[in-house]
Amino acid sequence: MGILDELLSQNLNEIDDLPTYEAPPNGTYRLSIVKCEEKMVDTQKQKNVPVLDIGYKITEVLELTNEEEREEVKENHEFNESYFFLDDKKKTMEAIATTFREVAIGLGIGNQPLNALVPMLKDLSIFATVKRRKDKNDDTKTYAQVRNARLA
Repeated sequence: MGILDELLSQNLNEIDDLPTYEAPPNGTYRLSIVKCEEKMVDTQKQKNVPVLDIGYKITEVLELTNEEEREEVKENHEFNESYFFLDDKKKTMEAIATTFREVAIGLGIGNQPLNALVPMLKDLSIFATVKRRKDKNDDTKTYAQVRNARLA
């Protein structure tokens, strides 16, 4: 299983539910990665789905797509992005690699597997773009999508 070996050995009763932080407005930010956790969750489609959950704290707003939304960014604003290894695990790995490729290169591990990068993410300061993404099944739910990360 690779990056999920440690997670699979944990008792599911000891794993917290995913946080429900508000996605910030579309824009470019300096972020601090406050957590990088592997979890197992139950979805409507499947039980015990492996998830990589990454928590962020906004440390600086660099540019917003719509400056009128600046007031929506609170001091120490936190949010998360979760990568679900559900139907298309290859696509999920590609999404993680695409987001963090420049970070891996900056850390000198650009040619290493993802399981070398993931433990190094926590406590990093990065620059990244954040986009709000609507849930494809429920348009009342909005998620954060972090992309183009690079070391700050």
